[in-house]
Amino acid sequence: MDLRRHTFGFTLIELLMTIAIAAVLAMVAIPSYQSFVASQRAKSAAQNLFFSMQLARSEAIKRNANVAVTEAGNSWTAGWNVAQAATLIRTQQPLSGVTISSGGITNVTYGSDGRLSPVGTMPTFTVCDTANLSKQQTLTVYPSGVPQLSQGGACP
Repeated sequence: MDLRRHTFGFTLIELLMTIAIAAVLAMVAIPSYQSFVASQRAKSAAQNLFFSMQLARSEAIKRNANVAVTEAGNSWTAGWNVAQAATLIRTQQPLSGVTISSGGITNVTYGSDGRLSPVGTMPTFTVCDTANLSKQQTLTVYPSGVPQLSQGGACP
């Protein structure tokens, strides 16, 4: 008669080794993940501003009237509004974790032809993650009214 029992499962040593390996992998991955989150936060804020500029240009052409993108409150980080005269088209809520600098520009106005008004202006916005200043997105609105996003560089 065979009295040996067949046991299934893990020994304590095997379990501790698995936990130790998982901890080392987590310590390596967390800094990369934090950098990724910082990059995505700045990119998301810049894309929100980009889409608002595109919406304003499209609405200006469609409505055959001036449409403006204006900062809400005292900075672009506090959000912005897209409006035609007193008619509010879209509101962007305040953004957390980013700063948006515009060089003193408080609004961008599109004429009925989709071009910037006044003629010759070319606003540039710099979007930075406050936790990681090496993650910068730049939005430039050309006099033709076309916005363009670019990335790279360190924030001021």
